[in-house]
Amino acid sequence: MKIFVSKKICFLAAIIFLSFSLFCSFPVKSELKITTGKIVHREIYTSGGLGSSTRYHILVKYIYEVSGKEYESSKIGYMRFFYSTKESAEKSIESYQLDKPVTVYYSPADPKESYLEVDD
Repeated sequence: MKIFVSKKICFLAAIIFLSFSLFCSFPVKSELKITTGKIVHREIYTSGGLGSSTRYHILVKYIYEVSGKEYESSKIGYMRFFYSTKESAEKSIESYQLDKPVTVYYSPADPKESYLEVDD
């Protein structure tokens, strides 16, 4: 019985992983172009977690220009994260100062797809 359950769990995990990789393809850094943007808004907000815990999220909006057209985005990286403490969210948002220049990675095929942080 125990081996059967383990095989079911492994099979289910493999299906979930494959589904995620098929439907969520992220661009490789070498496929992206770089431009300079500017932070126009930043905030920390909360949401409910499990039980009575609180999750802290950061929202960073930035503008950037590609081929004479201005875009706005709030995507920092490929995934959205939350923080378990306000202090950790504050530390994360420190590097995004209002009106300061930032490096923006964008898709040349679809310039509205952009990120501030991209893994190699």
